[in-house]
Amino acid sequence: MPRLMMFAPPTLRCAPIRPKPRGGGTAVRVSRASPSTIALSDPGSPFAMPMALVAAPTVDLANEAVQQLVARYSFAANAAVIRAEDKMTKSLFDLKV
Repeated sequence: MPRLMMFAPPTLRCAPIRPKPRGGGTAVRVSRASPSTIALSDPGSPFAMPMALVAAPTVDLANEAVQQLVARYSFAANAAVIRAEDKMTKSLFDLKV
């Protein structure tokens, strides 16, 4: 029975870009990770190549999770600022002189 070989697709990494002083906002740069996988020895794996090597991704899941949380809370903080500004503007327009 022939052995199946699995190859991982290319890995992409996202890195935040610092906003320009006048612009603000959020931007992301996507680039290819090179190499996208590394060879690890795992003789018991059913996907191991003839030399007992398995392709493992080079993505750091802990770092990616932290970056996702940072982006989530940054977005929430920015949304709170916009809501506060909207509330202040509405109360300013409600003033009677």
